[in-house]
Amino acid sequence: MVKVSPNLENICRLSANTNSGKQTFAAGDVIKAINNFATDAIENNPAFKDIDTKSAENIKNNFAAKRLGFNIATVAATLGGLSVLPKIYAYNSVAPGAQHLIQNDSTDEDAQNVSFKGKGINSEGFLTKIGNFLTKKVPAWFQKEFEYNGYNFTMSLMACLSLFGLLLPRGLRAYDRALVDENGKKDMTEIHEILLRDTISSLGVVYTVPILQKGIVSFYENKKGFILTNRASMNKSSMKKFIDAINPYSDLKLLSNTELQALYGNIDSKEKMVNFAKFIDNKGGDLEKILSKSENAKEVFDSKTFTLESISEKSLAEKNKQIISFFENLKDNEKTKELVTKLMNDKGLGNKSSISKIARGLSSVPGFLSTVLISPILLGWFIPRLTYHNTRKKHAKMNISAENNKR
Repeated sequence: MVKVSPNLENICRLSANTNSGKQTFAAGDVIKAINNFATDAIENNPAFKDIDTKSAENIKNNFAAKRLGFNIATVAATLGGLSVLPKIYAYNSVAPGAQHLIQNDSTDEDAQNVSFKGKGINSEGFLTKIGNFLTKKVPAWFQKEFEYNGYNFTMSLMACLSLFGLLLPRGLRAYDRALVDENGKKDMTEIHEILLRDTISSLGVVYTVPILQKGIVSFYENKKGFILTNRASMNKSSMKKFIDAINPYSDLKLLSNTELQALYGNIDSKEKMVNFAKFIDNKGGDLEKILSKSENAKEVFDSKTFTLESISEKSLAEKNKQIISFFENLKDNEKTKELVTKLMNDKGLGNKSSISKIARGLSSVPGFLSTVLISPILLGWFIPRLTYHNTRKKHAKMNISAENNKR
């Protein structure tokens, strides 16, 4: 007799009762039952007791191999286009695994017939060997660079797709239609144009945007006092900071809008304000410059304490220390909460532009400038003129060579 899963019985009952309209139930109950059933499926698997270091290693290697296969398949699908999708997906709105429970009123008898069968996990199969090669021989950074980053391409993967997905077919097409002179020699002008124009265009779009964004933000981040990057280069020399700013693969990263909102937004208490101020100080930001952007800064800092203008000429460390001390000494009450909220946020408290909005605005400027620089200047002006110049130069050489041959 196969061991019965009580959690599966619960799922079957819920499905049967719902189909017959006998009762309603919360979605959380179903999710909990499914999670518990998954635990049953693992614990009742005969191979469960055999799990050891070797089997765990095999599981990891199988996963690595399947991940590689998934990435290869996704890249192939991207290059192949949408034409393959109808052949991959079945037109069915119901997942196959759910059809039995939905189409049939499940009973306790169904649960009696469930058998938990597991595949041997200590045998080193084909996938395990591939995964073992990946985990042992291929560097982790290389694997990371050539797989999808959530829903997006990594820069390396995008560059490869652009080069091989664009240059290769265009190059083959150009080679096939190249003109042949009387000596049987093909005119490779178009291929040279493709290599120059498309290579610069592809790599420019992939790498120029992050380089310009990091370079521009690094240029004015300290001047504005805001923390707009992860500050990975803050303790490095000037030369290393410059290299990080122009290296698309450096540890220096721009903070996303979500991260900026989390840092500068929703500060509505003394505790949050003190934590924010200490974080900005630790990362080398300028609290005086940041807080002076608030329209309500004068209501918080006045003649009874000190004004932000009165400390603007002090050193960064002195300014931040004085402002942090000011917030630490405030009483933790409703008045302080209202004062802090009005200083930082824009939730119906009079601020037309909150600190978080200003931070996101400063972070978005490089993206706009990059778009302006790349589209009309790099792609629309520089690359075409460089390509035409090289083509004219090549044709001139070909004409001279033809004239010399005639002589």
